[in-house]
Amino acid sequence: LHLSDVLKAEIEGFLGGLKESQIPFVVLEGDSQSPEFFGHFFMVWELVIALMAERLGLNAFDQPGVELGKRLALKSLRQS
Repeated sequence: LHLSDVLKAEIEGFLGGLKESQIPFVVLEGDSQSPEFFGHFFMVWELVIALMAERLGLNAFDQPGVELGKRLALKSLRQS
């Protein structure tokens, strides 16, 4: 198997689970693989998440698990 086959199977399984559980979702597809496309795509969604979190009264930038992961990754890199 190629990595692309594994990733495709993971996506299909994840979406299948959402469908079976009747959980609403949106699939966004693009036809570009340029770095600029992905940069724009991620920037738009970062803004959407920040605005939604603000509207819901959540702090989208307070992610202790993410910060811990960064510290542990940095520690691991320093030991290499």
